Amino acid sequence: KKIKEIVNEIDSSIEIISSESYQDTLKKVHEIKDLNKLILDITMPTYKIKKHDDGATFRRSAGIDILNRINLYNINIKVVLLTRLGQFYDNNDIERNDFSSIKEDIEKNRWKCCLDIIRFKDDVELDWKESIELFIKG
Repeated sequence: KKIKEIVNEIDSSIEIISSESYQDTLKKVHEIKDLNKLILDITMPTYKIKKHDDGATFRRSAGIDILNRINLYNINIKVVLLTRLGQFYDNNDIERNDFSSIKEDIEKNRWKCCLDIIRFKDDVELDWKESIELFIKG
């Protein structure tokens, strides 16, 4: 909701399509042909959480999985990753993604669609809002 507010403040004419899960995001990326920019959280629930649901399992690297799919299917879209976390793994994960390693991968052009990773912090920190504005206007 906060990101929607910020995007609307930047440009109220932008049509915002949101999703609530990894599965929903993948579906929209494949189905919506005129989707040209994507602000993508790295960690998200696998499926949409329904009322009175115990909660979906979270995919710690869901955003990375979606970037890999966008690359695989050569989907023409500009992406910026957004996260509150510094690392996206635990002791059971084989791949050890963290903010720094993902930033390096973006700089090395691992995902040609991904322009940046933004660390989302509380309202006291304004840098992330400026980064989103640059992405929206750019």
